[in-house]
Amino acid sequence: MKPWVVGVSVLGGISLAWSLGTARLVFDPAIGGTGSRDVDATLASAAWVAPDPNDPELDDPKSDLYARYFVYSDAYYATVDHTRIDVSRPRGANEPAPEAIRSLGATYGEGRPNELYAGTLEVQAVANVPVTFFAPDHGVFENDQRAITVKADAHGRAAVKFRFGPLASTYRIVAASPETRGTASFRLEALTEREARERSVLLGGK
Repeated sequence: MKPWVVGVSVLGGISLAWSLGTARLVFDPAIGGTGSRDVDATLASAAWVAPDPNDPELDDPKSDLYARYFVYSDAYYATVDHTRIDVSRPRGANEPAPEAIRSLGATYGEGRPNELYAGTLEVQAVANVPVTFFAPDHGVFENDQRAITVKADAHGRAAVKFRFGPLASTYRIVAASPETRGTASFRLEALTEREARERSVLLGGK
C-alpha cells in the first residue's frame, strides 16, 4: 500500500484509510469489529459511499460490504492508469466468484502505421463496470494515451477504438476489469503498403 495517508474515518468496526490512489479497508476488532481483515484495493480514484451507520453488516467481516458500498467516480474513468489491468476488487465472503472477461469479435486485425484501426476492440465484462484497455507496445486509444478506462454498458459490453503508432509492427492490447477475472487480449499488425501487397499475394489475392 502507498504510505501517504490522506484521511481516516471509522464507521462501526471499519477503519477506512485513504492514501494517494489507494483505498484500504480494515475490519479491526479493537474498534468494534467481530473479525480481522486487511485488504489493499489499488483502485485509483475509486471511492466508498458513506455506509449507513445502523447497517448491522458493518460489524460482519463476512458481509458483502464491498459490492454495496464501493463505487467508481467520474475521476476514476478520467484517470489514465494501465496498472488497473492487474487489479481485482476485494470481494465479500458471500459474493459469488467474478465472471471471466472475454473478447468479442475478431482478436486479430491489420492496418497501416499511424492510421486508425478499422475494427473495434470489444469485450464482454459485466454490466456497468469499468474496463481498462492497455497497449503495452505502441499506439493510442481515443484519449491519445496507451491506456483508457471505459464503462461497460447495461449488457456488460465495452468497446474502444485504437490508432496504430508509426512503426510497422505487432501491437498487443489487453483488457481487464476489477469486477471480472482474467484478461482479454488482442493482436493487431500495422503493415506497410509493400507488406500488405505481399501478404495479399500469399493469401491468393492480387
